[in-house]
Amino acid sequence: MNAVNAVTAGRSGAGRRARQVGEVLGASVTGRANGLSPQLVADLADAYDGAGRTPVTMRVAVLRVDTGPDSARRLVPLLTGVRPPGPPCADDVVPLTYAHEPSDLPQLRLSEAQVRALNRLARTLARPEHLGRAPLARHGTDAWLRVRTGQRRRAFFRPRYVGQEAVERAWRRIQDVTAAGAGPAPGPAGEVLAVPVRHPAVFHGDPLPWPVAGTAADGRGRIEVTDLPVPPGGGPSAHVAEVLDAAHLVLAAAPATALAGREPLPDAFRSLLERARPGGDRAEAVLVAITAGRRGPGATAALGGWLRGRTPVTVGPAARDLAVYAVAVPEAEGALRILRRPRGRPATAVEQARADWSMSGMPELCAAVLESGPDRVARTGGELTRRRFRAALHGVRLDSRRPTGARPAGAGEDDAEGLWEELEVFAAGPLAERALRWFAPPGARTPSAAADAHADTDTDTDTDAQDPSDSRGAASS
Repeated sequence: MNAVNAVTAGRSGAGRRARQVGEVLGASVTGRANGLSPQLVADLADAYDGAGRTPVTMRVAVLRVDTGPDSARRLVPLLTGVRPPGPPCADDVVPLTYAHEPSDLPQLRLSEAQVRALNRLARTLARPEHLGRAPLARHGTDAWLRVRTGQRRRAFFRPRYVGQEAVERAWRRIQDVTAAGAGPAPGPAGEVLAVPVRHPAVFHGDPLPWPVAGTAADGRGRIEVTDLPVPPGGGPSAHVAEVLDAAHLVLAAAPATALAGREPLPDAFRSLLERARPGGDRAEAVLVAITAGRRGPGATAALGGWLRGRTPVTVGPAARDLAVYAVAVPEAEGALRILRRPRGRPATAVEQARADWSMSGMPELCAAVLESGPDRVARTGGELTRRRFRAALHGVRLDSRRPTGARPAGAGEDDAEGLWEELEVFAAGPLAERALRWFAPPGARTPSAAADAHADTDTDTDTDAQDPSDSRGAASS
């Protein structure tokens, strides 16, 4: 019994140590740049729990484009069956994570860092010279800022909102304030965007494929679906890339007309899709073409197949070999609304809803992509997280061995910021090298052993080396 307890303690100790290393290095610029995102760090304790008691969270990222009438902005509410905190808009910039967990009332949850950043932004934007910015006038946010300032309130936002009305008001103000404060340099808006805002809710079951929330008895872990609007006008996108890098499944959604080449696609969508292109340790990715009108299973499949041949030209090489699924979102939403609460409705209405659902393209997307996701991540998600972690550690280690000043300066970065980042890189390197030894897979060659074998190798050569455990390749850096 003591031996069993010792093994269990060792496994849980490895999980705690991995999480601690991830948090320390992820707080540095070099750690975040090499992939130690908050999402990856959050999965480390589960990934290194050798008993496998808690599978890592299944993370679905929906990268959406809002062009034309057939917008992708309502795809995530359709996929989850969850009412959004407010009507999704084409001008949205803040990502939102729908977390499949028990929740009696609609909620929004923000991190303490996001609340501080939003309050700093709000105090700045409440000055008369900034109140005229266009995003603030969209939903009366400028008047709200003026009133709060007149009341001498220093806190404009708080970490948690509960209830549909409070959630809707807060969500629009969060979007407006962040959009008004966003600029070429990260600043407070970058801190708001650093992690998605959370919207906990119970995902709907049949005809959607989600398991019951809050039960781990079936061996499957938690599920999160993140709505990632492509930044309008080429705005900041590093936060979007982080979520894509940590995902297990990426749905890149755009109007069918845009994927067919009849409307322009934003350059940001193309570049982000290139980053999410499957391979190595990246997520599975598919394209979702948003269309309108009930076409029938054969017609939606035919449209998806036709678009698959078009997308390498209209989207670019990143779309080559990606499956394309056509979904009529308005029709599917209407059908799901009835199928979620069929009791008391006429039988003809329920039957028509079933027919509309079958012709919307959603059954094909669910069967081919979503249904297998929880089981697949439960089986392979832990190992994928460990490989991504080792790849990030290797990147931090290589950064620390580059000559001082070799790192390119960021936009708007002054000498003090650059010096601080150089110090971070210098301090992070030894910890990353030690962690690579701690968390090396069985039989793998550790960095110290490799260094001993190549003691006479030039530093520049080592800089270009790649960790054998990093299968993402150069394209993902």
